[in-house]
Amino acid sequence: MAVDLAPQHIHVVTLHPGWVQTDMTHQTGLIDIDTSVAGMVDVIGHARDYEAGAFIAYDGSIVPY
Repeated sequence: MAVDLAPQHIHVVTLHPGWVQTDMTHQTGLIDIDTSVAGMVDVIGHARDYEAGAFIAYDGSIVPY
């Protein structure tokens, strides 16, 4: 998608929310929902600082794939 949309000047990244304390994880996550969402909002705000197509964790770290 990042490659296909680049000619239209659309910058695409993929977000990893982290291991979040939710019902799906039986509350065993390492972070709470507020931390995850706040981190992803920050990453989105700085998306152009990352390479197009990058996989980025909620804390701004690159997830290798």
